Amino acid sequence: SSRANTKNKFSPLLVTGGSSGIGKCIALEAAKIGANVTIVARNENRLRSALEEIKEQCLNHDQKFNYLSGRYVVFNI
Repeated sequence: SSRANTKNKFSPLLVTGGSSGIGKCIALEAAKIGANVTIVARNENRLRSALEEIKEQCLNHDQKFNYLSGRYVVFNI
């Protein structure tokens, strides 16, 4: 398991539908193993809420978390 953590540390991951359901679960699990996660969805308010929850599960504070919605791109939250 520690081998998986080392391999995935800071790997970039783009998750569509990341504000809820399976997409959000994938983003949460990726954050737990050290991935830099960007989530994409239509509803910006749900994206922000999901991103805060994902950040709480991160492996360390050097990870990057971003979201992309219909009209906005926000980096390094």
